Amino acid sequence: MERFLSTHHDLAWILQLGERRWLAGGLTLSDLASAEQFSLSRQKTQLSLAKLSLLAAEQSGNNTAAQHLPRVQQQLNVVRYQELLLKFLPELVCDIGFFAVYTIQS
Repeated sequence: MERFLSTHHDLAWILQLGERRWLAGGLTLSDLASAEQFSLSRQKTQLSLAKLSLLAAEQSGNNTAAQHLPRVQQQLNVVRYQELLLKFLPELVCDIGFFAVYTIQS
C-alpha cells in the first residue's frame, strides 16, 4: 500500500501524514489545493488539512513550516471570499436582472 500511495500524488499526503511527515503532507495538500479547479469544498478541505499539517510541523520543531503558513492562509481567505460570492450571487443576479428589465421598460 505504501508504494501505491507514494506513486499517486493525490493520495501521497495520506502516507506522509500517517508517517508524521507533517511538512511534506502539508505541502502536498497545498499543491493539490492549488491545482483543484472543480470543487471549492475539496479545495477548502485540502487547505484546512494543509494548515493543520504545517502547524503540526511547526510544533514539532520544523522551522521551515512557518514560511508556508501565510500562503496557505491567504488561499483559505480566497476560498472564503469565493464562498461568500457564491452565496450572494443568485441575489445579485436577480437584482441586476430586475434592474435591467425595469430600466429597459421605463
